[in-house]
Amino acid sequence: MIRKKKIAQIILIVLIILLVVPFLMNILWAVPESDDFTQYSLKSTTLAGAFNTANNTYMKWNGCWSYNFVYYIFHPLKYYEPGSHSVGIAIGFQFILLIIAVVGLVFCFADHFLSVKDTAIKLLISFIVLVMVLNSHIFGEIFGWYVGSKYMGAIILEIVCLLLEKRYIKHNGLLAGVLLSIVGFMACMIVNVAVPIGSIYLILLYDRYRREKPDPGRLFIYLIPFFFCVAGGLVYVLSPGNFIRQSRIDSTGMHPFRGLIYTAIDIGIYTADLCFNYIVVFGLLASLVLAVVLTRKKIFREEYVQPVIPFLLSYAISFLLVYPAATGYGDIELPNRIMFLLYVNLILGLMYSFLNLGVFIEVRFGSRISKREILYGVILLLLGFYCTAGDRAYIANTPYVRQVLDYKKTVEYNRAWADVFTQIIESDEEDVVIDGSKKYLKSGLLDYPCIEEDPEYYVNKAASRFFGKNSISVMYGDD
Repeated sequence: MIRKKKIAQIILIVLIILLVVPFLMNILWAVPESDDFTQYSLKSTTLAGAFNTANNTYMKWNGCWSYNFVYYIFHPLKYYEPGSHSVGIAIGFQFILLIIAVVGLVFCFADHFLSVKDTAIKLLISFIVLVMVLNSHIFGEIFGWYVGSKYMGAIILEIVCLLLEKRYIKHNGLLAGVLLSIVGFMACMIVNVAVPIGSIYLILLYDRYRREKPDPGRLFIYLIPFFFCVAGGLVYVLSPGNFIRQSRIDSTGMHPFRGLIYTAIDIGIYTADLCFNYIVVFGLLASLVLAVVLTRKKIFREEYVQPVIPFLLSYAISFLLVYPAATGYGDIELPNRIMFLLYVNLILGLMYSFLNLGVFIEVRFGSRISKREILYGVILLLLGFYCTAGDRAYIANTPYVRQVLDYKKTVEYNRAWADVFTQIIESDEEDVVIDGSKKYLKSGLLDYPCIEEDPEYYVNKAASRFFGKNSISVMYGDD
């Protein structure tokens, strides 16, 4: 039995690696993108420079001070030269941390279900979650743009906060409480992830209070990290730069009440998008069946929350996560970076909800469900997956398959831009015009540098400063 578990663990680790590697391989070929140029200066990559630049950004553009400080001091353009992987390595490192964080979250919160700490089952759940997350959408704005990847960093810090919250509430660890206060303060400077961080913490705290009825003094100590998280969100919201930024987009912004309506529409649209994603639906249904089977085998505990509650909480948290962004835009369409935060959180919430629902079904109705009926359910799932796999158009456009099939194009795309940048550097002209009409300068997987034909375009000006030229133009020709 022990040997079988070890083999199962090895197989699942290999599957996770096979899932992740194609994404990582494409990310490593990322090239500098719009704000990578506009937000970079050599002096901002020193310790003092990053501190001053983060302060300046806080006062004049947005309130994400902690994120800006980190992203300035580790900016990959400091080490970039045509054909190098400095941008891809910086984004890829965060991508690896994201994978580790998701797996760590599953391992930590699996304790709610598992009576025996079975590593193979935790790895299986981790694999299912990663398959859904990585195949819901792959946004070049996150995985191909260093500045945009701060939202991947936000998810990582969010998950770290959730892990610290669970440890602090469960074990009363002073170190976990201090770390939670610090990391929570930093993470909540992107207010969207502040919503799940605060919500989950209050839920865990309520569960602890309900079970043990701690005295008011102890309850106040538990609330101290929560106050730091709230403070981080307020530091962002009240930053002078946010008022300046908002005043510039007021023409596209909307009234807060109208934003509530648009947020409700957004949640419906993007949830429907997930519901029409066969891989996500299959993953959630597979989790449901898995929970029923493992509860019957006494591997999952026979403990559950009333099923409607996790679903409602998932959507309530998603609603509040989207709402701050909705007030800043004049239509229903959200920017990709906010959609990325929404999808990751929604998938994690739905995964928990379906596992909980599976335990509920087995405990309440298991005596009415025979092994044969469970087998039929598994067969139907497999048939559904087979029918999905038979849709070549769908499979060919899934993010994972595109990472595998389009890898050579990603390499070609990187080399085409390396050639453009080399021509710019080696040109004797101060006003450089590059003919890119016969080059592969736009990738289907990664965002392109956004250097346009107009030398007065703000990205062109930033790229000109970076390469030490008076002006730069790239002529694309017909697409």
